[in-house]
Amino acid sequence: MTAPLTSEVAVDDVVNAPEWVRNLDYEGFQKEVTNLGKMLLAEGGQEDIDHLNKIVKWRNTAAAVGILTMALPL
Repeated sequence: MTAPLTSEVAVDDVVNAPEWVRNLDYEGFQKEVTNLGKMLLAEGGQEDIDHLNKIVKWRNTAAAVGILTMALPL
């Protein structure tokens, strides 16, 4: 079960928020995202998982190269 999207928010945060944030149907948005996740899970296969893992490996490689080269002089 997912946690509700409600939380305690200061009145000033709500008053100063952009109009789209104040008017967003949070429950409807949660339902749409949940349904999209279920649809993608049902339609996805091993090929999609392999592709995502490949992207994650490239991201990790780029992060490692970046971290290792930060100490190099300019």
